Amino acid sequence: MTKAFGLSGAVLASWLHGFNFVRNIAAHHARLWNSAIAVPVTIPKTLSNLSRLDNRRPFLYFCLIQFIIKQSEKERLALPPCNWGEKFKNLPAIFLHIANQAVTLSDMGCIADWGKWDLRQ
Repeated sequence: MTKAFGLSGAVLASWLHGFNFVRNIAAHHARLWNSAIAVPVTIPKTLSNLSRLDNRRPFLYFCLIQFIIKQSEKERLALPPCNWGEKFKNLPAIFLHIANQAVTLSDMGCIADWGKWDLRQ
């Protein structure tokens, strides 16, 4: 499995542990958008563009999920093709209409130009 994703076993294990933590926050109806993720993941040098993201914020984990989805499609693993990344890009327009800016994308760990990122990579 690590070969299909181009990751070492240790890196993939750290990602799976992080995904499990994020899943538990969401499954137990806690606030995910501004949660401090207590399980740091390892970012390989091949994905150095992700190193500028905060390892304690959900946005990094969403990018990692998208990476796994796209690698799965590329390697023709069991996942059917999906447009999760495009749907994710549309979420702020749907949910962040808060006049007082009490909830911001930066709380989630998004960087200023995140909308220009190709989350399919």
